[in-house]
Amino acid sequence: MTIYNADVVIIGTGIAGNHIAFKLAGQGVNVLMLEAGQRISRGDAVEHFVRNTEKGPNSPYPTPDYAPFPQDSNTSTYYIQAGPDEFKGSYTRILGGTTWHWTGFADRLRPADFRMHSNYGVATDWPIDYDLLEPYYREAEHMWGVAGDPEHTWGAPRQTPYPLPPVPPSYMDQVISQVLEPLGLSSAPFSHARNSVPFDDRPPCCGNNTCVPICPIGAKYDGSVHTLKAEKLGAHIIEKALAYQIDVAADKTISGIRFKHPDGSTHQARGRYYVVACHAVENPRLLLLSRGEHSPQGVANSSGLVGRYLVSQYNQNALGITA
Repeated sequence: MTIYNADVVIIGTGIAGNHIAFKLAGQGVNVLMLEAGQRISRGDAVEHFVRNTEKGPNSPYPTPDYAPFPQDSNTSTYYIQAGPDEFKGSYTRILGGTTWHWTGFADRLRPADFRMHSNYGVATDWPIDYDLLEPYYREAEHMWGVAGDPEHTWGAPRQTPYPLPPVPPSYMDQVISQVLEPLGLSSAPFSHARNSVPFDDRPPCCGNNTCVPICPIGAKYDGSVHTLKAEKLGAHIIEKALAYQIDVAADKTISGIRFKHPDGSTHQARGRYYVVACHAVENPRLLLLSRGEHSPQGVANSSGLVGRYLVSQYNQNALGITA
């Protein structure tokens, strides 16, 4: 077993873990990132998407046997479905995470969303409010390069303009607007993490219309941007490193992260601090798998609530794929 040492060990290279790695590595902190998937070439992924007869969100990306994940065509190959309704959330395991195939939709919650019980008598109020999060929204938007129309903030107060001007409407956008007008309806662009002008050494959108599953030119932001930035600042990345156990010492502190490579070899990463950032499904899975003498309920699970009450996002997408 090889032991790797660092100041901070981060499990996952997606949009949560890589932002932390980027900030810490920029301050000279020794950061080690574990990625279950692998580094991919955008060009190879686009080619794989073109040749793949299945055009789902994961169709451009590798699906390694050693690190499986739910496929859109049949999530039951990965999930054990126990509830009355099938959970269909999917993700991928590659360097940079699932934002490779996100829509890029970068909307903010509204102030009222934090006060649902107080305002409407439903759900539960958040312990924080919009004003507390606003500076972090602003920071994230500037890191991603969010484009938006200052006249359409959709009820979310802003202290500064959008970093980029809105993406020009496509031909389809214009046609839909023309159809809506006689009905007394209107449309407007939403905020999008997609370059409308050159930004952060990435080109502007040229209208490929494949934000999902992949932007072929990198105009849409994805997590690989800041994963690679963190690496350039000195963060060390171990690819094909599937974390399977969080070791807990007798004093209840974390003593290491065990991971394995495709060849079956096992290793351990040790740090002063640890960040679990490997997706809303894989995070609790790893915490619960880490039951042991000093963590009988799993890690960070004294409440017994780890893995419960997961709510995915609800949306309806309309996609048109030419033959």
